[in-house]
Amino acid sequence: MTRLVLALALALIAAPVMAQTPDRPPDAIPRQITMGIICLPSVMRMVEVLGERWGEAIVASGDLGGSNFYVFANERKTSSSIVISKPSSTCLVWSGRSPEGLSFILAAEPIDYPEMVPPAPSGTET
Repeated sequence: MTRLVLALALALIAAPVMAQTPDRPPDAIPRQITMGIICLPSVMRMVEVLGERWGEAIVASGDLGGSNFYVFANERKTSSSIVISKPSSTCLVWSGRSPEGLSFILAAEPIDYPEMVPPAPSGTET
């Protein structure tokens, strides 16, 4: 019995957990996927590797409250990558190539951002 409880506890700890937000859209479909990522010890090391391998440089970045994200692209916009950096490591989470040169595009005009709709108070759903 103790082994069964221990095995169940280890399985629950080791299983990937998807964050569930209470205000997700009703048509959202939670999925768990397995994907390989490459991590390096620092952002500067990732800058070196992506620069040497694909000629990419940081073209956009943002703060994620304790973590950061970076978007890299090469000069011809035929290659781009997305990197997430945490205090312990920096990981390449997506990378792609585009023969058409559309791998990364900046908005030519100011973006007309939609106004955010605040979530309804809990218990008022219909």
